[in-house]
Amino acid sequence: MTTHRAVAALVVLLAASAGIPPAAGASTTAANDGLLYLTTSTDPVQPTTSGNFTFTAQLTNPDASRETYSIRSVSVYDGDPSEGGDRLDRRSNPGRVAPGGETDIPLDIGFDEAGTKTLYVTIDARATAGGDPLTVETTTAIEVYDPAPRIEASAAGTVAGEPTDLTVGVANGLDVPVRDVNLELAAAGVDFDESSRVASSVAAGAEREFTFTATPAELGVGDIEATLSYTDDDGFRRTTTETLDVRFRSPDLAGSIDVGGTIDPAFPGAETTLSVNVTNGLDQQVRQIAVEAAGEGVEFRTDRRVGTQLASGEGRTFTFPVTRDSTGAQSFDVTVTYTTANGVERQTDRTLRTRFTEPANPAEISLTGVEAVARGGELELSATASNLGGGPASSVVVDVGGENVSASEYFVGSVDGSDFAAFTLTTGVSGDVSTVPVTVSYDVGDTERSYTQDVPVQTVETVEESGGGGFPILLVGLVVAALVVGGVLIRRRN
Repeated sequence: MTTHRAVAALVVLLAASAGIPPAAGASTTAANDGLLYLTTSTDPVQPTTSGNFTFTAQLTNPDASRETYSIRSVSVYDGDPSEGGDRLDRRSNPGRVAPGGETDIPLDIGFDEAGTKTLYVTIDARATAGGDPLTVETTTAIEVYDPAPRIEASAAGTVAGEPTDLTVGVANGLDVPVRDVNLELAAAGVDFDESSRVASSVAAGAEREFTFTATPAELGVGDIEATLSYTDDDGFRRTTTETLDVRFRSPDLAGSIDVGGTIDPAFPGAETTLSVNVTNGLDQQVRQIAVEAAGEGVEFRTDRRVGTQLASGEGRTFTFPVTRDSTGAQSFDVTVTYTTANGVERQTDRTLRTRFTEPANPAEISLTGVEAVARGGELELSATASNLGGGPASSVVVDVGGENVSASEYFVGSVDGSDFAAFTLTTGVSGDVSTVPVTVSYDVGDTERSYTQDVPVQTVETVEESGGGGFPILLVGLVVAALVVGGVLIRRRN
């Protein structure tokens, strides 16, 4: 096999025999004095962490070549594969490349974090006329960006055919400002007095609202295409397009239904609570309320809650049991349906941006003052179950058992944060016991924790009296008593 490695991105690789001596210990593959060129590209040109993108390896066989090459496989790695780089994608037998021809091999890759990525591309090929296998390799650096700023929209109350204010918010979630911002809207069935707005910049982590005058042909949910163009921190002009679901509603709904939410801290994989706060900001009572929640990568035990009514200005919290296998940011799509005072069914859709976190100072049970004493066939374990954390621990149980030790357990119960509970556990032993394994288990919320520690055992020998010792002691006692009585009688006679 002949291997040729290049170290520059978008570089010419492979392999010709003319004037190039073979590497020591390797055979030489002649490509008829031609060269195979390997270049790479991405689509889009500026990929982001929001999803996978296409990485294309283009292999060109120049006119000067007299060989047609069959491509056996194409692989792309995140880092040097010889040093443990992860393979991102692989294509097998994607085709052939004839003299003067070229072939594009698309690969599907993606990254969770932004930054510069060094990719290693390896192509295994063979001349169709025969010869040694040929490996073409290159490295290329690509820049992966954070997702584009987020766009959201809401419309004020109106009637069909009448203009209303449409507010479009641009939230810059990037860690750098964006400049020369241009926002343009387009929609079927909606007319705009002016369809575009501009701004000099949107600061990092900031939001900016743009107000449009829109006239819907009819009420209801309308799809509005929002195109945002801006210049990023590196001077590149970037464009992103989103389809916004905008509800054009009757003006009798003064105000809005406000939705917020939080997640209780929990350990990964443990069930926790998503609390959705619904506030009636309308000027009227609503009834027949239903709240539904959905989120990617999470599991709901129930995803729908209902309520009878909600007065104007009143709020209510709806709770959902939810589980996720990891911590981190999490978005939930929440839909609130309700009936207005005049009997019209309405719907409010919101996206909650929350975060799964672990408890800040969870319960931690530790045994202190541990003492184990074996005496007369019994083992007595005395200790204190101390909670070193700030939260409560429930169902605290201490188990003992092992070689020559009878299995036994002691139910301590609940121990509040920074509190303790003393206990004594007694079980049977047989033979010599130097240590005893002690297992402590307890619950922190919905998560069960346990650990085992070996406790040294102190053996106390019991002193047993011989069987013939009882009679002499009794006899001595009787003699002493007789002497005392005799002495009393003699004293009385005198």
